[in-house]
Amino acid sequence: MSSGDSQWFQEALAEATEFVEVANTLQTRMRIVERLCEFDEIHQHLEGMYRDAQERFGQFEQLADIWRGSEFNLSQYFRNERSVREREARRAALHEAEVRSWLNMTAVTPAPEAPAEPAALPEPTNVVSQPHPLPTNLQELIALAHNEAQKQALHKLRSANEADRIYLASYEPNTDMRGRNAELEGTFTVLGSIRNGNRESYTIKWYKHVSARPSFWCNCPDHKFNSGKKNMVCKHICFLVVRVGRIFDQDFFTNKSLTEEQHEIFRAAVGNAAIFADGQLERERLAQRVAHSVAPVIVPGVAITNRQATFFMCRRPPQAEDSCPICYDDMCCAEGDAHGSAPRCLSCPTCSNNVHQACMEVWLERNDTCVYCRSTVWRAYKEKR
Repeated sequence: MSSGDSQWFQEALAEATEFVEVANTLQTRMRIVERLCEFDEIHQHLEGMYRDAQERFGQFEQLADIWRGSEFNLSQYFRNERSVREREARRAALHEAEVRSWLNMTAVTPAPEAPAEPAALPEPTNVVSQPHPLPTNLQELIALAHNEAQKQALHKLRSANEADRIYLASYEPNTDMRGRNAELEGTFTVLGSIRNGNRESYTIKWYKHVSARPSFWCNCPDHKFNSGKKNMVCKHICFLVVRVGRIFDQDFFTNKSLTEEQHEIFRAAVGNAAIFADGQLERERLAQRVAHSVAPVIVPGVAITNRQATFFMCRRPPQAEDSCPICYDDMCCAEGDAHGSAPRCLSCPTCSNNVHQACMEVWLERNDTCVYCRSTVWRAYKEKR
């Protein structure tokens, strides 16, 4: 082999070696690409499984919501049915006791003509035991509370401590009948004690009787965290039910729902709270008093000397059934009340209605008009405080 052939052979061998190396590199890259494709398919498969899991989880959530709603509706139904049956049993027992008492009073025993043999004892009969009557005041309701946490919440309604006082600030009937708001009757705003320089304010939603929800919802921490945990009703809802609605039924504090009859009673009581939104009712009463001269009335616009003193002039003495429109306590405290003595009252120079002085001062923190007639004469009292 000549030297030229030997050189050519070496060059060809080098090229062949280089080609083999390139082929090996390409083969390696093809394997890598194939593995990447496999990984991509696996990734897509995992994404599909994840989407299926999300859809299944959403279905499970819907089923859980349906189950919770059905469970609540069934429990609410049985609670209402049990309450109705117990109330009917109490009424039947009371009626039977009244009939027996009337028969015993009207029965006439004839005088015996001759000594008779002792009569045989009557056979025992099954007599329906008379249940405990419903409580008629807050003290009796506290005694029948089903747990200690509920007793403490009700006790705060009788407390003279300023930290436990509750004031009704406003009531707004619901006018939005769309969606979930269709179940809402109205919204209350109540005020509490002063913390860090600001007076506490809470919102209470009142739901219709046909709603599957409890009758009230409050945004206070006690309602959020202890309503279900301790099976209790917060003091703000207790204030509305007991003070405003005058409802003393221990069954409400266990099932947290008003009966249809109690719902109508509370609706009638809330009509008095509508003075916060519209003073037309009190303006009509004012016109009647002026026409019949029932009580001295100071007409707006007439100059008044010593305005500060006019608010303490009692133009219409409080009656026994009168209550303060802000705290819903009696205007005249009875003997033995938790407050110790009757609170000092103020009288509006325009409409002659009375209100507790402490409650009116809380009201004037956010307003400068009368609770009843919306007269601006209270600006003078607010400025001179």
